[in-house]
Amino acid sequence: FHFNEVTVRRSRGFGVFVNSSYGSAMIENSNIVENGADGIRYVGHDLRFDERTDRSDVREFCTLAITAGQTYPVELQVEQSEFASSGKQCSQMFTTQPGYVLTVHFVNFVVKNNDTAEILVTDGHNEHDRLLINWSVRNYTRVQSVVSTKETVFVRFKAHPRSQVLAFIRVTAGPFKAYDLNVTNSFVTDNGGRGVAVDNLRSMLHVHHSEVSNNNHVAGVHVTSGAGDVNVTSSRIIFNHGDGVNVTYYGGHKNVSRSSLSRNEGFGFAVW
Repeated sequence: FHFNEVTVRRSRGFGVFVNSSYGSAMIENSNIVENGADGIRYVGHDLRFDERTDRSDVREFCTLAITAGQTYPVELQVEQSEFASSGKQCSQMFTTQPGYVLTVHFVNFVVKNNDTAEILVTDGHNEHDRLLINWSVRNYTRVQSVVSTKETVFVRFKAHPRSQVLAFIRVTAGPFKAYDLNVTNSFVTDNGGRGVAVDNLRSMLHVHHSEVSNNNHVAGVHVTSGAGDVNVTSSRIIFNHGDGVNVTYYGGHKNVSRSSLSRNEGFGFAVW
C-alpha cells in the first residue's frame, strides 16, 4: 500500500483507513487534512488460519531449502501433531544481500497447551549469536517483530513431544526494519479525530519529516495497542487538542528525535 503525492480533504469519516495483516503501508508526500474523523487510521489484523484457504505460497519451515538467491518475503508454516511421540526441532538461517536486514514476523501461533513450543531468533548464523528473542509460545500472545543488524538471521523452532502446534512466520528483507505504517514528508492536520492512529501495532510506526497538527481528539499520534517500535523523527507534532504523542501498548522501543512536540493541550509525549 503506497500513497504518494495524494491529498485527502474533507471526508466525513477517516481520511485514510488501512486494515492489514502485512503492514508496509506508506503515505508519502501527501496531505491528509480537514477530515471528519482520524486523519490516518491503521489497524493491524491478526491473520487466522481459517482465513488461509489457499496456502500454495506458504513453505514448510523445517524442510525449506534456503539458497543464496532466496527471494523475500517468504511465508513459512510449522506444524506438529499432538500424537508425535518425539519433539520437533529444526532451524534455518536466512541471508539477504549486503546492506540489507531481515525482519522476522510472528504472524500467528496456536498451541494446545501453553509453553509447549519455543521460537528462538538470533542475529547471525547460529543459536550462539546475539539473541533477538527467545519466546515460549502462549495462545493469544503476540510478540513484536524482530530485526537483524546485518544480512543474516537464525531462527530455531522447538516443540515438546505430544504437543499440538500450528504456526505461521514471515521473513522480509529491506534496508531497514519492516514497518506497519510509515508517514513521510506529509501533513496530517485539522482532522476531527486523531492525526495518526494505530491499533494492534506489530512491527513499527515511523513518522518522518512530517507535520501532525491541530487534530481534535486524544492525540496527534496515538498508538492504542500491540507491541512494536514507535519512531518519530524530524517532525512537528503541534497544536493538537490532546497529547502530542500518546503510546498505550504492551512494549517496544520509543524514539523521538530531531522533532518538535509543542503547544499541545495535553502531554507532549505520554506512555501508558
